Amino acid sequence: MKDEIRKVSIKNYVLYYAVFPEYVELRRFLHGRRDRRELF
Repeated sequence: MKDEIRKVSIKNYVLYYAVFPEYVELRRFLHGRRDRRELF
């Protein structure tokens, strides 16, 4: 099963996470101005 990365904005930050049947896995918590293309 391929996990789906989701994101949510929290003030000046972006939280990336994956949802599984029994838990939620936090992947990254980055400042919104950071260049995210280099990280994924």
